[in-house]
Amino acid sequence: MDLRPLLAKIDAPTLVIAGERDPSGGPMTQEIAQALPNAAQVTVPKGDHFPFLEPGRRAAWSRAVLEFLAG
Repeated sequence: MDLRPLLAKIDAPTLVIAGERDPSGGPMTQEIAQALPNAAQVTVPKGDHFPFLEPGRRAAWSRAVLEFLAG
């Protein structure tokens, strides 16, 4: 089931965040961010799929989330 066409209906500010080395990131992350009308996209350098669990990547992930929430 491909729900990507429904992304355009989400008007809430949305953070699309992925690790640089995330196999599900890259073009897929860009496609999702471009389909959302009010999206911010962040790539965590050297991060994998769960950068919030990776030592050395947690700070970058946390900073991105806090900056997004601060608006």
